[in-house]
Amino acid sequence: MAKWKIPVIAGFFAVALMLLAGCGSKEVVSNSANQNNPTADQKKTSLEISYVLGHTVHRFVTTAGQGDILAEQFRDQQLMKQGKIDATKYSALVKQATELVSELRLHPSGNSNCRTPFTLKVRSDHDVQSVDGCRSSDAGAALGKLIKNAEFLLYSQD
Repeated sequence: MAKWKIPVIAGFFAVALMLLAGCGSKEVVSNSANQNNPTADQKKTSLEISYVLGHTVHRFVTTAGQGDILAEQFRDQQLMKQGKIDATKYSALVKQATELVSELRLHPSGNSNCRTPFTLKVRSDHDVQSVDGCRSSDAGAALGKLIKNAEFLLYSQD
């Protein structure tokens, strides 16, 4: 009768450990007021994407201010393009970036010898989420989509 107690107790502790590990994750909750007003949630948000492509360092930075969202694109520290972007589309871009940061934190690439590194930072008024990775890993495709969407927002405002 004592043989079954050990697997049951071990199983109980395994389930308890999994539940405790899940409690440390941060869940983003949106209410209906923020869905109707996209700038309510992004008053002090910013997004920064830095990556190396060839021998060139690229950087895309957005900052949300007093109702306006300013985007800047740099290549080797030289400003290439600057402009305002649509608040509704910016909200979707920040959501995409936040989801990518969360995914990369759960499944880091672990490539220590990377020739194409990237850094993704999402700042809000109370939190900074940052992740480093390698564009040649599986995360590189998701980052490429994020970069394409960000650049499209900037260049489509002309």
